[in-house]
Amino acid sequence: MSDSKEKIHAQFESILLLETEVAASSAFNVKAKALELAKAQRRLCALLMKEVITLTHNVEQLQRERSNG
Repeated sequence: MSDSKEKIHAQFESILLLETEVAASSAFNVKAKALELAKAQRRLCALLMKEVITLTHNVEQLQRERSNG
């Protein structure tokens, strides 16, 4: 999961950078920067959902193990 944490952190950093670039962009560049930002946010969501699914699976497995003694 350490690799996942690094990927999530990298996506947050990318989003922060892109937000700064969008804010500083001229009207001509805003659309391209906004699309980059949207893609970075979508990648972050995918990474976070993957981790939520993994954690949910792990919790359910632990609950089954505890109930089985």
